[in-house]
Amino acid sequence: LVRVAARLNAQLDLEAVLNTVCQEITRALNIQAATVNLYDETNHALFSAADFGLPPDYQLRHRPIPISEYKKRTNGATPNYVVTKVQEEGSGPNFEMYKSLGMQSVASVRMMREGKLIGIVNAIAIGNTREFTEDELSLLQGLADQAALAIANARLVDQIQRNNQELEQRVQARTGELRQINEQLRNEI
Repeated sequence: LVRVAARLNAQLDLEAVLNTVCQEITRALNIQAATVNLYDETNHALFSAADFGLPPDYQLRHRPIPISEYKKRTNGATPNYVVTKVQEEGSGPNFEMYKSLGMQSVASVRMMREGKLIGIVNAIAIGNTREFTEDELSLLQGLADQAALAIANARLVDQIQRNNQELEQRVQARTGELRQINEQLRNEI
């Protein structure tokens, strides 16, 4: 977990953070696939943002999951959501795709930051069913906590860069205006 935290916190690009999270989940839990779904507050839904170990078109095929459905699955408050036999117990907007990909077991945990939902991470067993132990769920939660921090940091860096670009554009525009005023004053003298 310490190694993963160091690796995640060294990333400043959101896409790189998300890909690292997925790779590290598969490595830490010795599973075939992992995904990260980010929460979109405007649409009140979880959107696929990154995956590892799944077909290239997974994100295009993945439909948003309304947050109300996720809360229903987790009884509203329980952060962990485990489906041991997806092929038998699964339901929801992406169930048929999950079946076609051979997903057997999924463990999902929330990524929270400062009391707000950032998204969820999913550990996915393909081919064979998998019972996730309490220790594995604790590790997955630790990875999710580190991911939430890294995502928040990457978003903050992105916002700072956008603010700096906007400020630079305004300074350039104002500099141009001042040059024109200066030129007009010279011509009047």
